Amino acid sequence: MSEQNNEQIELLREMVKWLRFMGLEKAKVVLTTTLDAGKKILAYHLSDGKNTSTVIANLTGISQSRVTEWWKEWLSVGLGEAMIASGGSRFKRSFDLKMFGIVVPEVKQKDDESQKSAEQKTEETTHE
Repeated sequence: MSEQNNEQIELLREMVKWLRFMGLEKAKVVLTTTLDAGKKILAYHLSDGKNTSTVIANLTGISQSRVTEWWKEWLSVGLGEAMIASGGSRFKRSFDLKMFGIVVPEVKQKDDESQKSAEQKTEETTHE
C-alpha cells in the first residue's frame, strides 16, 4: 500500500474512534429507556444472535411472542441487527450492557426438587 493509503486508513480509524465515543452516551440513554424492566434487560443480554426466541422465553419466563415483539422494537431503535438463521431470523444485540453499567439479572434456575415436581406433573397430565 502507498503511504497515502496508510494515512487515510489511520485517519478513518481515528474518526471511527471519536464517533464511537460520541455515540456512547446516546446509546446508554436509548438502552436505559428501552430496557425498562429486569426481564427486558435479561432478554436483550441473551439476544446474542445464537439464542432463539424460544430459548430466551424459557430462560426469562416470558412468552416467545413477547421476545419477538421486543426484538422488533429493539431493531427499530438501533439496538441490534436481524440475523438470518435456520427457521427464520434472530436478533443480535449491538451493545454489552455491562459496558454501560447496566446490571444484568441472573437467569433463575429451578432447584432440583421443583424441577422434578414440574416434570412429574407434566408426565401425569400427558398420561391421563
